[in-house]
Formats: sequence, structure tokens, C-alpha cells
Amino acid sequence: MSSGFGIGGRQGRCFGIWQDFSACLAESDEPKQCKAYRDDYLECLHHREEFKALNTLFRGDKAGKGAGEGEGGQGAGGGH
Repeated sequence: MSSGFGIGGRQGRCFGIWQDFSACLAESDEPKQCKAYRDDYLECLHHREEFKALNTLFRGDKAGKGAGEGEGGQGAGGGH
């Protein structure tokens, strides 16, 4: 949180990134110069890029196994 306190009363996980973003805004003439800080802060809050990468990874993994072939050319279920 921008207040600096997280849910457990300690410093929030994104507070340091918020401070960097806030300092950039205070020092810069154009808010556009702080886009990288803003993107980092929003990623820390919402993890959108991380989730997108994980979804792509899992979708790609399922697509590779979609033909019913498991490891070693065995069919689904494979046995022991």
C-alpha cells in the first residue's frame, strides 16, 4: 500500500517500488519519464505479466501433450 503498511502491520511488499515511482514523479518534468517505475509498481501489485507468462507456459505444455502421447510414446495413463 502507498501508506507503507501492509496487512500485517509491516512495510508492504510494493512500498519500496512506490517510493521510487513517487520520487521519480517529484523530480521529473514529464510524467512519461517515470513509465518504467509505474510499470514496475503495477506489476508488483497485480502480477499481470507473471500470470500471462505462466498461462502461456501451461497452455503450451498442454498443447504439446494434446495428441494423447505421454512420455516415451505411451498412451494416456501410461501404467507403472
